[in-house]
This record gives sequence, C-alpha cells and structure tokens, in this order.
Amino acid sequence: MENNITKFQKELINQLNSKNDLQILSTIDLLREEGGDFIILPLMEKYFNTSSQEIKDKIGNLFTDIKKSSAGTIISDNILKYENTNNLDIFLRLLWESTIKFSNLSPFIEFLFSENLKISIESSTIIEEQIKNTAEEDKKNYLKIIEKRKHKIEDVFHKNLIELTEELIRNSI
Repeated sequence: MENNITKFQKELINQLNSKNDLQILSTIDLLREEGGDFIILPLMEKYFNTSSQEIKDKIGNLFTDIKKSSAGTIISDNILKYENTNNLDIFLRLLWESTIKFSNLSPFIEFLFSENLKISIESSTIIEEQIKNTAEEDKKNYLKIIEKRKHKIEDVFHKNLIELTEELIRNSI
C-alpha cells in the first residue's frame, strides 16, 4: 500500500508528524478530503501517539465517517499493536459507532480478555454489531478461543460479558 501512494499523499502523511498542532489539524482536514486507504494507518498512529485531545477528537470524527470497505481489514490487521495504549477503549467505541465493516473479529476477541474492562465492553459491542459479517468457520474458531480462555477470568461482570458474547456468537451460527 505504501508504494502506491502519490507524492501529495506522502506529503500529507509527513505533515501529520509536524510539531505544530494547527498544521496537523489542517492536514487531517485535507486527509478527509483526499480519502483512501493510505490514511488509515498514519491516522491510527497519530491518534494513539498524540497528547492533543483536539487532534484525537478530529481523527476520531474522521474514523466514524469512513465508508471504505477495506478499512475494516486494515484496522483489524493493525489494531492489536495498540493494545496497551491509552484511549484504546475510546477508539473502539468510535469503531462501533462507525459504518466500518469488520469480517475479521480476531483482535476484538483478544480484547475481550483485556484487563481493562472498558476495552472488553467496547470489543464485545463491536463483535455484537459485526458478527453477521463473519464466516461460519471464523465464528467456530472464535468460540474455541473463548472456551479455552474464559476460565482464567475471575471478575464476575467480566466473566458474564464474555459468556454473553460467546452465546451471541453461538446463536449466529
């Protein structure tokens, strides 16, 4: 994907790394207009690495508006690396509020077992919303993962959340 972007698109990505928040905010507006898969990873990286709430909010608003069908795959393939970052729960909420379709729910299954209950709740919501987009074989694999790991959860609320999600997946088969 990186090799197929234009010089202008590369310049926009570079501008996201500016030290000037106003330039970054302006660049996000340009990225919204430009669109395309090339913006997803750089925006995720900026979202999880900036301390500016204004920048996070602007990126979050852009993610809730993404309509590109390939966005779900790009996000699913890359989101696990942000597992231990701040604001992952908020980012996950933005994803389930969006129209992005996810066929690979593996990272969200992993996040179900997060020590951060907010992350688990948001992941469960994504799974609930997106399970219909998932292949039967994947659903069966998700159930195996949950069955194998759920006994390690001690918190009653967390355990109930996982069991409800498990039941939801089972009922979708």
